[in-house]
Amino acid sequence: MSRYWPAFALLLATMSIGDADAQYSYDPSAADELGKPGNLYFGSARDEQGGFVANVTVLLETDQTNFVLITNPQGRFRAKLPLETRPANVRAGCSKPGYLVLKVTRRLPAGRGKSPVQVDCLLRRQLPR
Repeated sequence: MSRYWPAFALLLATMSIGDADAQYSYDPSAADELGKPGNLYFGSARDEQGGFVANVTVLLETDQTNFVLITNPQGRFRAKLPLETRPANVRAGCSKPGYLVLKVTRRLPAGRGKSPVQVDCLLRRQLPR
């Protein structure tokens, strides 16, 4: 894969194209996902009442590149980042128009492990002005 792919994928993911589309969608039943090496990142976006929020942009930033993910209709996301990605160096953020981000929680793996990493977002719907 080209070393320019992450930047190109980020550009595509951040373009305004109407409904949210993920840079990368994870399908565990797909044969190419089962044996794919990488560090697993997963999580969800919820509102204050505990309901899942769909189409939330989840940004995982490193010093070298950024990964943009979109929560599915059930408010969840899942992806494998490159093996060299160190969880301690990944900053996580969430956003969705019309919502205020209250909290982003990142749970690192036990010990010095690199995977899995859980990222959860808590959002509040903003009232129109």
